[in-house]
Amino acid sequence: MLSVEGRLKTRVEAIDYEARTFRCKNRRGVLTTYKVGKDAKRFNEVRRGDMLVVDYKGTVAISVK
Repeated sequence: MLSVEGRLKTRVEAIDYEARTFRCKNRRGVLTTYKVGKDAKRFNEVRRGDMLVVDYKGTVAISVK
């Protein structure tokens, strides 16, 4: 298992309030969807086109055969 964390500055391309997700483009133009936890306050105020600074953490499992 590999822990991944970092900071992302991005513009919101799409947002789904019910699923608590937003979609943004990386520097190469690839769209990625991020899930927002319930502890994130004011998520309902985020709009398409807003610039966000996102701190993220995750775990990646790698299998080598």
